[in-house]
Amino acid sequence: MNLSRRTLFTAAAGLPLLAAGRSAQAAIADYPLHCDPELWPALNQAALAFLARTDIRVHPLPTPDGLMAPQIAHVAQSDIVMTSPETIAALAAIRHDVAAAPHPKFSGRLVLAALTATADADAKGGPIAAPDPVPGARFMSAQVLEGLGLSRALLQGTIDTGEAAAIVAAGGARSGLMTLMDVKATPGLRVVAEVPDSVQPPLIYIATTTQTPRRPQPEAFVTFLASSDGTAILGTFGLEPVA
Repeated sequence: MNLSRRTLFTAAAGLPLLAAGRSAQAAIADYPLHCDPELWPALNQAALAFLARTDIRVHPLPTPDGLMAPQIAHVAQSDIVMTSPETIAALAAIRHDVAAAPHPKFSGRLVLAALTATADADAKGGPIAAPDPVPGARFMSAQVLEGLGLSRALLQGTIDTGEAAAIVAAGGARSGLMTLMDVKATPGLRVVAEVPDSVQPPLIYIATTTQTPRRPQPEAFVTFLASSDGTAILGTFGLEPVA
């Protein structure tokens, strides 16, 4: 049975995020960070770098965008979030945002990707793994495929872009609609085509803090993400700062 990267990331999110050569006892605080699943690889690397500097462990917890605000409101402890503007607005509506906290923005592109050895013509011939439509989805896969000149009949439904990447990497589809972050985090994949802004604008993500932390100064990690070192790490995964 093939496990999606989202499943693996969810399991891994509970493990200690330790920098090489450091003792587990060195960390003085643990900060949960709820994030969209595709952000996990980039934020995990940023968390490791932050730990090496501060002895603070940030735990990225991949959470579907539509579930984040309800979980934070009713169940989950969350010091930091990085997610869509719509979810940030939902947190503000239930008074779980911190208006005065830093709110750096980043953008990520949608791409059509395939195995490195797959020719472009074969990649576009389908099947194409892509997220199924769900309420509140940030894009509609069928419309994006049509915008690329591809038939929606080629679509093979997935839970999210991370699962699309995992299916393509395992040979279960010729190509997949995913974020550039998914490609960077999945060995063996390459970009076949970028989705133009006219078809689907870049996806925007906002990092900030919530009203629920019990630890001091969680905004320090958000500030780190917006620093030159933080943006350099995120940039290796295809995330770009937005002025």
